[in-house]
Amino acid sequence: MGSILDSPKEVWHRKENPSGQAYNSQKKLEKDQNKGMITMAVERIYTIPLRKEWLKAPKYRRAKKAVDAARQFLEKHMKSEDVNLGKYLNLFIWKHGIKNPPAYIKVKVTKNDAGRVDAELVDAPVDKKESVDEKVKKAAKAEKADKKAEKKDEEPSPSETDDIREAEVVSETTEKKPKKAPAKKKPKTAN
Repeated sequence: MGSILDSPKEVWHRKENPSGQAYNSQKKLEKDQNKGMITMAVERIYTIPLRKEWLKAPKYRRAKKAVDAARQFLEKHMKSEDVNLGKYLNLFIWKHGIKNPPAYIKVKVTKNDAGRVDAELVDAPVDKKESVDEKVKKAAKAEKADKKAEKKDEEPSPSETDDIREAEVVSETTEKKPKKAPAKKKPKTAN
């Protein structure tokens, strides 16, 4: 049998790059061969404990402290200063008001290659981003609607003018006459 260093377990944990330095094989680094850039997209799920932090603040500042604690936690664990909390995460923290934020939040965190960290609730709905084709189609539909509206404003068709005349005649014949006020009753006098 071989030595312990030759075991497959050791080889799996430790590899060497061409420069001879050891690196961790579990890191997911992809090298873009065309540009020579290293891109790293990291996505993680964290359960952030907030209670220890917001208990340090007075009741009227607890939700603010919870937001700061979440941001601080993500800065530490994702190793980035540029942290953005999502819309649904913010709403979840503020759901019960400023005095009673949640004790824990479960967050899905992504870090792009520029170092920007975006955090959102795990169960949050995904906002659909419109593609360029859909935007062009919407713009074309809006232009067609504008052209139709301009044509209607310019010249009313003969059938429309007939409808207008008939409506005038009907409104003249159906005018209501004001009702007469009922006569006041005289109080009965006792004899």
